[in-house]
Amino acid sequence: MEALGRKMVKLCAGLPLAIIVLGGLLARKHTLREWEMVYQNVHSHKWNDDPTQHDNGVSTVLALSYHDLPYQLKPCFLYFGHFPEDYGINAERLYHLWIADGIIVDDDRVGDETIMDVAKRYLGALAQRCMVEVHVDMYTQRINYCRIHDLMLDLCLSKAKMNDFLEIIHLQRETDLADWFSTTSTTTTPKIRKLAIHLSRDVEKVVLPDLETNKQLRSILLYDPRIHLWPLSSDEKSSIELNSHVEYFKLLRNLDLEGFKFDEKSVESIGNLISLRYLSFRSCFIPKWHSSICKLKYLQTLDLQHCEFNPGEVIVLHGMEQLRHLYIPRNAKFKFDGLSNLETLGGFDTRSCDVNDLCKLINLRQLEDATFSEEDNQDLAAFINYLNISANHLRHTSLSVEFYKKEEELTLLKQQLLGCQHLYKLSISGIIPELPECQGFSPILIELILFRCQLEEDPMPTLERLPNLQYLYLGSGAFMGDKMVCSANGFPQLKTLSLYQLMLLKEWEVEKGAMPNLSNLKIAYCEGLEMVPEGLRFIATLQRFTTKDMSENFNNKLRRVNGEEGEEFYKVQHVSSLDIW
Repeated sequence: MEALGRKMVKLCAGLPLAIIVLGGLLARKHTLREWEMVYQNVHSHKWNDDPTQHDNGVSTVLALSYHDLPYQLKPCFLYFGHFPEDYGINAERLYHLWIADGIIVDDDRVGDETIMDVAKRYLGALAQRCMVEVHVDMYTQRINYCRIHDLMLDLCLSKAKMNDFLEIIHLQRETDLADWFSTTSTTTTPKIRKLAIHLSRDVEKVVLPDLETNKQLRSILLYDPRIHLWPLSSDEKSSIELNSHVEYFKLLRNLDLEGFKFDEKSVESIGNLISLRYLSFRSCFIPKWHSSICKLKYLQTLDLQHCEFNPGEVIVLHGMEQLRHLYIPRNAKFKFDGLSNLETLGGFDTRSCDVNDLCKLINLRQLEDATFSEEDNQDLAAFINYLNISANHLRHTSLSVEFYKKEEELTLLKQQLLGCQHLYKLSISGIIPELPECQGFSPILIELILFRCQLEEDPMPTLERLPNLQYLYLGSGAFMGDKMVCSANGFPQLKTLSLYQLMLLKEWEVEKGAMPNLSNLKIAYCEGLEMVPEGLRFIATLQRFTTKDMSENFNNKLRRVNGEEGEEFYKVQHVSSLDIW
C-alpha cells in the first residue's frame, strides 16, 4: 500500500492541497483493493468529466474527492460556492443556511441528535476529508469558522454550475442585476434555485428588478466585501431597494443580506416572503423596524447581529412560533413575546432587554454572549432562577456580568450565579468579597474572566480545582493580595492564563506539576512582581510567554542579549515564543 501511495502522490504534481485531499480520501479506505481503485481512477482521469477542469492529476484528485462524497454531503460542499474567495464563514451561520434550505432534514438525525448536531457532523466530515479548512475553538473544540481553498472553490463552482445548483452574479455596476435577470428570462428556462450576488466596491445601490420569471428562486445571498475590510457607517453602506417585485418570491427560503442600508418600504416588503426560513440583516442599517417581519410564520432563524436601528426605537418580536434561533445587537432595545420555541438566543443584554421576557423562553438550549448589568436584586434573582430551574433544556450559557454594589444579599446572589449548571463561559466585573468552594462553580465552566473583584484571599487554591477550566483571566484588581500559589496537579486542563494589572502582587509560586497543559501565559502591568515562578521550567507544554509593561528588573532577568542570558532565562528557555515588551 505504501508503494501505491507514493505513486498517487506523484500524480499530485507537488501541489500540497492535492496531497492533503488525497490523504483525506485514502484515510477512509482501509483495504488494498480500495487503494487500487483510487489509484486507477486518478491515473486514468476516470472522474474528469468536467470540461472546465484542466486535464492533470491535480484536478482529478480534487474532483475524485467530490465524487467520493456520500450523497448527503455533496450539496453541503456545493453550498460553499455561495461565498467569495478567502471568505471566512461563520460555522453556525452555515448550519442555519443548510437547514433552512432543506439540505439537512430531520431524517438525517441519528439517535438523540438535533438537526443542528447533524449539521455539525456534516461539516466535521468535510473537514476530515480535507475539503474545507476549519478553525476550531481552542477551548470548546467547536468549529467557529471555515473557509475553502481557492482551487477547491473552483471545483465547487464548476460542479454547482453543472448541476444547476447555484448562480453567481459579480455586480460591477448598478444595472448588472437587471441585465442578468433580463438575459436569463429571455434566453433560457430558469433552473437556478440559489443565487449569490457579490458587489464590487464601487456599487452604491442595489435595486431588485422585476423577478416574475425567476420566482423559482429558493435562496438569495448578497455580500458587500467592504464590510469585512473596515467598519462602515450607515452613510457608507450600499443601499438596497426591495419593492413590490419581492412578492414573486413565494418559494424563497433563505435571504441573507449583509452590510446594507434599507429604506422602510424594503423592510416591509420582506414580510411578503411567506416561505422564508432564514433571514439575516447582519451589519445592516434599518431606519425603522416593521411588524410585517413577525408575520413570517415559517421563519426559523433571524440574524440581527451588528444591526443599526434608530436610537430609542423598541424592536418588538412577537408571535413567531417557529423561530428557533435569534441573534440581536446590543445597541437597540428589544421586546420578546410569543417566542416559546426559541432554542438559541445570542446578544441578550439587560440594558436593552427585559429579564422577564427571557424567563418566558422555556425551550432555550443556548444563551450566547449574554450580558447582565446590575440594576436590582430582584432581576438578578429571577435571572438566576431561570438559569437553574426554569430553562429545562438549557445546555450552554455564555455570560458577562457587571456588579457595582456591595451588599450582603447581592453577595449571596453572586455566589449562586457562579454555580449555575450550564455556564461554560463567565466574565464577572465587580466586587466579590470571596469565592465559593470549587463545588459552588458550574461543573462545565471552561472560561473564566474576573475584573475588579477585589478578592482578598488567593483565588488559586479554589480555581485550580475546577476540572474543566481552560482559560483564566485575572485583571484590573481581581486580586488584592500580594502572593499567589498554584499547587502541584492544580489546573489540570488550563491552556491560557493571563494576569493583568494585579498591582499588589509581589510573589507568585508555581509548584512542579501545576498547570500541566498550559500553552499560553501573559503577564502585564503587574509592577510589583519581581520574578517569574521557578515552576514554569517544568511546564513542557508552554509555547508562548508574553510580558508587557513589567518592571525593568523583571524583564531583564528574562532577556538574552548578545548571547548573555538573564539570571532567570533558564526558567523559560524551553518556550518557543518569548515576547518581552
